[in-house]
Amino acid sequence: MVRTAAEFAPVSAVIERCTGQRPHPSTCTRWTRHGVGGVRLKVKMVGGRPLTCDEWFEAFCDARTAAAGLSDDAGTSAGE
Repeated sequence: MVRTAAEFAPVSAVIERCTGQRPHPSTCTRWTRHGVGGVRLKVKMVGGRPLTCDEWFEAFCDARTAAAGLSDDAGTSAGE
């Protein structure tokens, strides 16, 4: 899928838009450069600045959830 430039935004802006909480700058750096638990947030470098999109952030969250061995089915239990 081809994305338009309007879909990309600074990493901190995407995280804040998706979660409602502003991340610490070192969190953005850690997630994009080093990753967490073997999962790295995908970025596109534009003018030396890392940009990402909502879809890539959602994929990062899904991968982290799977890597942690948790289900993304919130509110359901094994007994249901």
